[in-house]
Parts: sequence; C-alpha cells; structure tokens
Amino acid sequence: MAGREAVRSKIGVLAQRYPLVGSMTVLDTVAYAGWAQGLTAKSAYPAAERILDKLDLAELTDRRVRTLSGGQRQRVGLASTLVHEPELLILDEPSAGLDPEVRMGLRRTLLGVAARATILLSTHLVDDVLAVCNHILVIDKGKVIFEGKPDELASYAVEGDHAGPGTPLEQGYESLLVQRRRECVN
Repeated sequence: MAGREAVRSKIGVLAQRYPLVGSMTVLDTVAYAGWAQGLTAKSAYPAAERILDKLDLAELTDRRVRTLSGGQRQRVGLASTLVHEPELLILDEPSAGLDPEVRMGLRRTLLGVAARATILLSTHLVDDVLAVCNHILVIDKGKVIFEGKPDELASYAVEGDHAGPGTPLEQGYESLLVQRRRECVN
C-alpha cells in the first residue's frame, strides 16, 4: 500500500474526458484531486488555490462544475492533474475543446511544467507537438513507426514523395503514414 501511495503521488493523469462531479465547486474539485493524490487535507486547499491562480481559473473557484463550459472543464481537469506537482504527467488530448487563446496558455503551462517533470502527451494536434515536445513517437495500429525529434519527422516531407498542405511536421507525419501504408500493402 505504501508503494502504491508513493507512486500515485508522483503521477498525474488527464484523460481526454476528465470526469468531474457537477455539484462540486471548482475549488473543492481540485482540492479533492490533490488529497486523492496524496496531499494532506490541510495542504490540499492552498495547493488548489495556487494552481487555479496559475492557470487563470481563480475567478471560477466558487462556481459549480456543472456550470462550466467544455474548455473550462478541461482546464479544471488539468488543474486537478497538476495540483500535487507530479513528476510524470500523462496527458490525453489535453487541448481538446479549448479555444486558440486558451490552447496557447496551456502550451505555456506545459512548457513550465516540463522544466520539472516528464510529460507524456498523446495528441493528434501537430501544433501542440511542435510547441511542447522535444521527442516524438508515432504509433500506427499499435506499432511504433517513428521515434525521434520533431525536425527529424519534418524531414520526411522533404525526403518523401507526398507533401500535402500544412507545416513541415504535418507533411512529414503524412509522408510517414503514406510510406507505412505502402509497406503494409507490400
């Protein structure tokens, strides 16, 4: 049990659809998440207030979760994931449902977190990858088909024979998938 608690205190997970209790306030939600991840009852509320302020959610502290927009709920989920300052963050589509301005704020937050923690980010949004990641794994049908740096993936667009619209990274990703599908057919 002690080992499980120690590991749980070091990991933060944000699912694509983070489950929230609609009747709870934002502050109670984030404080509860901190307590569930190993913070003491006494330290959970101050930690929740700090992370809500850091994520520009302080004005929502007393609001019921059910009254929040989808983007606000996603940000409360992120606050709940970060409240206990985990060493490893596992994020599944963290910018889903966020408007462009909030998405850019999320990227800034993740870059700040990356200075002290490892982030495993699952996303289909190439802009998020470019902004946050320094190492990429591309998985297709359960198999790793690429591992490397963003600029290495972008080089597939130059070397490949398929260059559609988009950024060099998007083009490289598309070329990689085209190449992979050709290999599977052959």
